[in-house]
Amino acid sequence: MIGCGNSNMSDDMYKDGYTDITNIDISSVVVKQMQEQQPYLKFLCMDATQMSFENNSFNYVLDKGTIDAILCGENSIQNVRKVCAEVSRVLKPKGVFFVITYGKPRTRLVYFKKREYQWKVDTYIIEKGASAGKPSPVRFLAHYSQPNQYFDSQDLPDYSPNSSIENDEGPDDELNGHFIYVMTSLKS
Repeated sequence: MIGCGNSNMSDDMYKDGYTDITNIDISSVVVKQMQEQQPYLKFLCMDATQMSFENNSFNYVLDKGTIDAILCGENSIQNVRKVCAEVSRVLKPKGVFFVITYGKPRTRLVYFKKREYQWKVDTYIIEKGASAGKPSPVRFLAHYSQPNQYFDSQDLPDYSPNSSIENDEGPDDELNGHFIYVMTSLKS
């Protein structure tokens, strides 16, 4: 999991039987805290824009809000490009990159649908529903399988530092929920 922070998601996955999980975060303080809290999981201090893993290391990479956080910072567009390039590099052929976000398709697909990543992109929209720590059944609102149409670098938004990509109006404003982007590596 890239940008794991202090989330319990890896712990929950471990309890569900996924025992080989590598978590990375840029904060050494968070990594140390998580290593103490969950010593049975692997936590590494690492920048997702320049990972030290070998090529083709992982079957799955998970992001739950890291790209969202990066898009709020300086050099956000370049840094998201770097994260995606690094994930593409460390994913094995047929590997899958999952991104869980509030980012609507018009604000995310321009980053994920780049020819050089060689990803097939599927978008799922699930209902916001868990409340007060009580799990609720997942209800899928929509699924879009994206055709192999790619965006070039000039297609990426060029927003000024004072504007927010999330506040711009667009054709998918009626969509409401959590967005899960599933990028499957097509590299051989």
